[in-house]
Amino acid sequence: MDRMKKLPAPVHMLSLGSILLAAFLTSNAADPKARSFDLTGARSLPFNVQFNPDLSGCAVVGTNGTVQSRDTTTGAILAEITPTPAMLDGNPAPVVLAFIPGPSHIVIGSGTNLTVHDPRTGTRIRSLEPAPSPITWIQVSPDGQRAVARPRELPNKGLTFWNLANGQTLKELPTDKPADANNIRMMPSASFPEIPAPEWMESQGHNAFAPVGRRFFTFVESAGVDVWDLDKAQCLGTWFPGPHRRTAPAIAALDDHRLAVVAGRHDLWVINPIARTRTVWIAGSPNPGPTALEIRDLALSGDGRRLALAGMRMSPRAGMMAAAGDKVYDVPLHGEVQLWDVATAKVLTTLRGGPTEKFVKVALDHTGNRVVAVHNGVSIKPKWNGAMQQSAAFKPGEPLRVTLWDLPAGK
Repeated sequence: MDRMKKLPAPVHMLSLGSILLAAFLTSNAADPKARSFDLTGARSLPFNVQFNPDLSGCAVVGTNGTVQSRDTTTGAILAEITPTPAMLDGNPAPVVLAFIPGPSHIVIGSGTNLTVHDPRTGTRIRSLEPAPSPITWIQVSPDGQRAVARPRELPNKGLTFWNLANGQTLKELPTDKPADANNIRMMPSASFPEIPAPEWMESQGHNAFAPVGRRFFTFVESAGVDVWDLDKAQCLGTWFPGPHRRTAPAIAALDDHRLAVVAGRHDLWVINPIARTRTVWIAGSPNPGPTALEIRDLALSGDGRRLALAGMRMSPRAGMMAAAGDKVYDVPLHGEVQLWDVATAKVLTTLRGGPTEKFVKVALDHTGNRVVAVHNGVSIKPKWNGAMQQSAAFKPGEPLRVTLWDLPAGK
């Protein structure tokens, strides 16, 4: 029984003159089948954009801290939601988002406050029990029954879970990793010191529920993945699958045992943290070939049959103060999304973005026939090196852009 009260929330239905995030539907010059719209006025970081399971709608955090709900087919704004105000370190707390499958409601977090809303109208449906400390991300299980978040005060030590039916925290699940949580390391701990992830990376929430929601994987240290068994209510450990210090900028759970992991910038691995196995799907280091895909995000289709990779196709240049013949792959060519068949580990379709678009977020619907990607608003210059690109990423000159493809069945 839902013991939480249904509370009214400030909801502003938008008139033409009050729209801050205007949509501009266009055809993509690099791919005529694609449709794009800009999120003018949205915060520039891609984790501020979330999509519902069938990709018919999205939610985005605006620069004014409100949440805009959109129709991704038309780009139209449906509602504007004002989260419960919260402060963090003297500034407004960051707003985090996650869609709930089924009714396609949305969970909005700000500080320790969490509320559930109808994205079509913005109406608040219920409040969740407050988090123990301000949260940096939130994620919902595929069955829509649980939500999980990491308290900011304990960034590498624990998680908090909620029952979304009644809004209460699940006290039976652990909030701390056990002292021997690193018992499934593949490499000696001395080789990989536990350095906390940067706050921006922690905020993105590189986490993944297994498709049936029995296990939860989360990127915590600079190259590690925590494995949580939700049936046994325990953290099984932290695993470091390889030599890259930032092994997991993006992860996707293929099933209860296998996890797709982006290693470094150009490699794609499928790992089994329990069996301690690793299969290389893309061997991108050290010299991948004439060009290389810099992978920024992964997404799995709802049926688990398709895996999407998003990023930017790069060409090489000579490395500074490097051995003869050594190359650095950071000269931009165009944005790119690859759609893979999980069963055969083969690429089915490659979707191409514009020459200045680096896709930093990707999502798939249940079958993988609808694909969306987000360009983060940084206009990449063809002659820029990696250092220049990274510096520019903090000063995006364009709005976030959402690009959508509807592919024929089976593609």
